[in-house]
Amino acid sequence: MNKKLSVILSNNLGEIEELFYFMNEFFSQVKIFNEKKYYVNLILEEIVTNTIIYGYKDKKEHEISIDLSIIEEKIFITIVDDAAEFDIVNYPIPELSANVRERKEGGLGIYLIKQLSEELSYQRISGKNIMKIVVNLSKKSTKNIDNLNTKISNDILKQNELPVFENSNSNILKKQVLIVEDDFISIKLVQAVSREICNLDIAYNASEAISKATNKLYDVILMDINLGDSENGIYATKEIRKIDLNKNTPIIAMTAYASLGDKEDFLQNGCTDYLPKPYENKKLLSLIKKYTGID
Repeated sequence: MNKKLSVILSNNLGEIEELFYFMNEFFSQVKIFNEKKYYVNLILEEIVTNTIIYGYKDKKEHEISIDLSIIEEKIFITIVDDAAEFDIVNYPIPELSANVRERKEGGLGIYLIKQLSEELSYQRISGKNIMKIVVNLSKKSTKNIDNLNTKISNDILKQNELPVFENSNSNILKKQVLIVEDDFISIKLVQAVSREICNLDIAYNASEAISKATNKLYDVILMDINLGDSENGIYATKEIRKIDLNKNTPIIAMTAYASLGDKEDFLQNGCTDYLPKPYENKKLLSLIKKYTGID
């Protein structure tokens, strides 16, 4: 089994969908376990998304090249970009020994990449980041999300145990939900938790959120307050409240490090409710159901 794929993306978040189009085409030609496809997509989305969001300070167009090749039961990934220098290999792991409610945000996606990769290397050459990743595609490979014997799986993922929908109905009219979030793992958790009742659109920053809210009516919006280097969630909320299509749409603020005063500030600036991170899935589902009228 020897297959290759080369893709060049621009530093635009809309390119993520293009990447997955190519990946789906690529995987349709080879026999790979579905969980391994998910892991490769997870790795690529995390790296490319973070590169686009945090790697470029100018407004110019840049190229991100991705080369993939499958040899026997391994996939070899090479990612090259001219973004700011970022050594993923030596990036510090998150504070896994800390209680989940005291742990700083960030780094979990990178930690997960390291756990899912059999090999990971980084070089900075001629102003470019060169990252090489090897993922074992064998079903016998022990590196997978379910058995990561670490604090992240035992703590965070256990806390975010997926709910069981006793009366699941594939014909249910799913609610339209927009999540505004720049953290990949948070997005994935919300997707997993709400998959039975929601169609989830993703905005990675304030401008994307405003654009999506201008063009589509949502049943509820999940708004992260801290959006990295972009305008924050309060700014996005205020702008969305000016849009006729979603001026009355419930907006749930989601963030860590918030005091009681912060909560009041969120509500005074247009948010409908507030959910502190980290949250329990039952609470998230309860709020979604509350504001969308799901029994």
